[in-house]
Amino acid sequence: MISPFLILLSCGGADMAAPTSSEPMAERYVDMLMEESEDDYAGDAFGGETKKAEARSRGGARYQAMPAPASPMLAGLMDAEEAPMDADEDNRADKGGDKGDGDGGVSTRTWFPETFLWAPRIVTDASGKARVPVTLPDSLTTWRVLGLAASKDARTGAVVEVDTRLPVYTEPRVPSFLRQGDVVSLPVQVFNASEEPLTSKLTVSAVGLEGGSSGAVTVAPGGRALETARLTAKNPGAGSVEVVLEGADAVVRELEVLPRGRKTSLTRVGVLGASEGVSLTSPDGSDYARARLTVYPGPLGVLRDALGGASTRLYTAGDRIFAIALATRGAEALAAMGVASDEAASRKTRILAAQGLIRQVTGGDLNKQLTLIDGLAGASDDPVIERMLTWARDEATRAQLPDGTWPIRSGAGVQQLLALTAYAAAVLDDERTRVVASGAFERNAAFLLEEVTTDAYTAALVLNSGACPAELVAPLRAIVADAVEKGDDGLWTVELPKGVVRPDGQAVSEAERLAAAAVALSGAADSTADSTADSTDDTVRNLLASLVARYSPGSGFTDARAGLAALKAFEALAASPPEGEIEVALKVDGEVVGRQRLDPRGEQTFVIAAPVEPGERSFEVVSEGAWPGMAWHVTLESWAPWDDAVQPGGLEVEVAHGPTRAYQPVAVTVTTSGPRGAQVEVVQELPVGMTVDAESLPAGATADDRAVRATLEVGDDGLATLRYTATPTYAGLLWSGATIATARGVSAFAPPELWTIR
Repeated sequence: MISPFLILLSCGGADMAAPTSSEPMAERYVDMLMEESEDDYAGDAFGGETKKAEARSRGGARYQAMPAPASPMLAGLMDAEEAPMDADEDNRADKGGDKGDGDGGVSTRTWFPETFLWAPRIVTDASGKARVPVTLPDSLTTWRVLGLAASKDARTGAVVEVDTRLPVYTEPRVPSFLRQGDVVSLPVQVFNASEEPLTSKLTVSAVGLEGGSSGAVTVAPGGRALETARLTAKNPGAGSVEVVLEGADAVVRELEVLPRGRKTSLTRVGVLGASEGVSLTSPDGSDYARARLTVYPGPLGVLRDALGGASTRLYTAGDRIFAIALATRGAEALAAMGVASDEAASRKTRILAAQGLIRQVTGGDLNKQLTLIDGLAGASDDPVIERMLTWARDEATRAQLPDGTWPIRSGAGVQQLLALTAYAAAVLDDERTRVVASGAFERNAAFLLEEVTTDAYTAALVLNSGACPAELVAPLRAIVADAVEKGDDGLWTVELPKGVVRPDGQAVSEAERLAAAAVALSGAADSTADSTADSTDDTVRNLLASLVARYSPGSGFTDARAGLAALKAFEALAASPPEGEIEVALKVDGEVVGRQRLDPRGEQTFVIAAPVEPGERSFEVVSEGAWPGMAWHVTLESWAPWDDAVQPGGLEVEVAHGPTRAYQPVAVTVTTSGPRGAQVEVVQELPVGMTVDAESLPAGATADDRAVRATLEVGDDGLATLRYTATPTYAGLLWSGATIATARGVSAFAPPELWTIR
């Protein structure tokens, strides 16, 4: 059983406040603290000292760990104090997995998080003490826990170390994945830190894999032994490896067996609570398929997901502007919903995004200036951003014409003129500018209301501009409401006439029209007339949910302008998070294949994945209740043999390497042929356990535990070559994935290869 510990924070009766997550210094130290590490932690910078509390016995005792005195406020709490209590198996069972006896009364270790505690704003009692119950992970290490507090005379807290190592234990080195067909020799170490020799039975078994081993192992006092078990990954799906050292330790590690074929994906999106199902069909020749359900808990989920990946998408000026908006207004919107964001990560995103932005937005392009103002509003505390904002505001304000409009390119129509005027008035947020723009809308009222030329997008922009004349509010809102329709896919849309463009002349994306219409119908942006519109109205909820459904992880809402429109809708309509948990289930051909309870303040998304038979399948997402703005993505992933794929002409790729032995470097060469001067994107999927020497990679190439990625230029000889060194860390017969080379929109591949690693 796991032993909780007690942190006591005493301040001698003085008021004490633990730092909140918005304080970057506190958050940074906590993040450092919770990682498994044997390195010394510089807790004394806070005036604290380190005290170690052992928690090695796993026979049913609990321990209370108390901080050492950093100052008089912690005096008298010097020693770690044991406090045996009754076993509480439910406490561990909540973490999932088998918490029963592995063998002979030994608990099975299954929970291995990298961090396990973040408890801000702990309230102490009248004596300045607080109790924080904690379930310790199953990792065998030393955990360092920092208690931060502050008294009125600036005295602080202390560090507690909790040792969760065992005198005798086993540690299998299980990879996070295998590929279908892999045969791996799995290393299993047995450690004996006791003063007695060890002779025990060691058993390795697997779920979802074939093979294993069982036999006696002998380890001298203070020594270790290395055993191996041969495992075969026959079928794709989830798997696990269990290692039991009889009478001493038991551990379970999970892994995934990946299909070896060529992957294709089909996705449909929908709104949670709708009864319509979807039908998807695997391509011919598929030999394995899997259904994946991803549920976004409304704007809360989208904001957290988008903010988490904002710093990785900084290619264009629009990417940078949207990243800054997410790191400021997006984080503020999350805070308004009661969810704290990572302030240190947000600050890093703002800094990275601002770098180089000046070069990308300088010039006289009015639409770039307006997008800059739209995205950077709220981030003016940064001096670099403040200078860019001041410049852009001055330029855009001076560009307004005497008739209240802003200039458009020659040949553009009245619709684009009014859309640009509405957008400029909204983002500049200046009273004089709005008054003059309002006159332009009055003079063009006939165009806005004319049945032949009306469109809900321009009407919504005018309503959201803050400059809409009072007499136009009701008729324009009616135009927007009449354009809202339910599509064949179960999602709501805003129908527009042909030829409607956004202020910069580009086509209006689905996300933009949904966001603009949702804000307009709620009246959230209307400052010119009293509005009785209710932001919880069914139409607005449907629009918001459909907007969430249009979000795609990795690519967001297609571009910065669409993302900024969605962010405005989330700010205006999602001021509070949904309450209470709901249960969501995925049905395939009428049968439930997975279900999960969803907490609005939990993870930004959750995924249910289940294997299905290839072919045509029907899917339905059902729930007990639904929150406003919830959406789902159902994806049918299929795998077919690579040999069946048609190779293009003019582009080829091949992989070569020398003999391979575990823990010995091997040279790998990837050669592509293609048009001279072409840029070739190469992705080589590695066998499991390959460690790439980063220094051997060419400039710009990257590698992780699954793939090497590089951009190469085809030379005058028609070839481009990638060379690097890698070290196998597992022995066996291990499949690589495919190697794919893409140039000028055309892709060629080298199929998966079986590596023999001795």
